[in-house]
Order: sequence, then structure tokens, then C-alpha cells
Amino acid sequence: MEYSTFQSIEERILVLEKLIKKYDLDDEYKSYLVSPLLKELDSLINKSLEDKEAYSLRNMTHHYEDYLLVASSYKRMGRMSLAALFHEKALDIALNIYQEYQEVMNDLEELFYNILRERNFYLDDQCTDVLKKVQGARIIEEEKITKLYQDVMRHPRNLKHDPIEMSEEYLRVIDEVEEKIDKSRTIYGLGACHEIWMLKARYLREKGIDWKDPHILNPRVMFD
Repeated sequence: MEYSTFQSIEERILVLEKLIKKYDLDDEYKSYLVSPLLKELDSLINKSLEDKEAYSLRNMTHHYEDYLLVASSYKRMGRMSLAALFHEKALDIALNIYQEYQEVMNDLEELFYNILRERNFYLDDQCTDVLKKVQGARIIEEEKITKLYQDVMRHPRNLKHDPIEMSEEYLRVIDEVEEKIDKSRTIYGLGACHEIWMLKARYLREKGIDWKDPHILNPRVMFD
């Protein structure tokens, strides 16, 4: 890691943010390299939140943005259950900020919408807990809440994806699997997804996980 253990938690968080953003901007995005950084960033944020003396609007706003960064990174990696988890953490901080400081964070409507989408990525989820939380906070206009909620519930997903990707057993090994894929693949660009899915299914079977790729689950859809 590119920081000293003598640096403060906040300084270490800043270093991690830069490293994560560097990978996000890299065309050859390699999720197994980013995953440890995201886990460490989450650990540091939790430590920072436990420090009541450091509790301030500035720090809470910073952690709100950190959780958005973690969620967007997991989303880009295709780990939608983790994206939803960290978007919900960001939402909780936003609601705390509003309650404590009467400050409204940016993009709350988009955040609410993303949580609904991500929690419905694999299976139908009414998300009543998130709905009640947002309605109770009165931080978004009720009409907008209703519209966003109904839009997602009417069309919860465009494609089917294997719900096993939500499981602990899958998340526990996916970094190792994706590293093996990165070192084994031979096709880049058009048609690469099929080789990647074939390798992924093979390496997951070696771990005792029966994963079905999007083409199997959506046979009428053409993937390139």
C-alpha cells in the first residue's frame, strides 16, 4: 500500500480514493485489483465513524462521497448486491446529515433510484425498508418518491442475471476467479464476453459453484 502506517485515517482514506479512481479511469479495469482497496476503504470509514470526536458535517459529507465511490466501483465491477449495500450506507449518512445539520446531499433522487434498481437486479424486491426510510425522512418530495418507485417496480430489470452472484460463497472467491480469467483470456473487444463467461463458469465450477452466464439466462438476446 502506498501510505505509511503513521498517517492518519483520513490521510489514508485520501490515498485509497486516488488509487480507486485511477483504476476506474483505466480502460483495462481489473476488478480483482480494486476489490482489496474497496474493502480497506470501507474498513477505514468505519473506524472514522467510530471516532465521535471527529464527527462533523465535513467528515460526514466526505464519507457520504466515499460510499458513493465504493458503490459505483462495485457497480462497474458487476457486483450489484455490493453496489446496493454501499449506496444504502451512503443514504443512511445522508439522512443523518439532514437530521443533524439540515443539509441536503446532492443526487439523493438518483441514489434512491440506484438502490431500487440494484436490489432488483437479480430478484424481485419491493424495497419497502428503503421506501419507508426515505418517506419518513421527508428529504425527497413524496411525488418524486412515488414516481421513482413505481418506475422501477413496473420494470424491475431488462435482463436476467444469476442470483448466485449475491451469495457469500460467490463473493468469497470471485476475486481469485477474475484474476485467473484476466491471465487466461485471449480475446479482447468484440466477442470477448463469450470467452470471459466460459472461463468464469469453468473456474467457478472448480470452486463448486454452478454459475449461469447471461446468454444462457437470456437465450433470445444477442450478446457481442
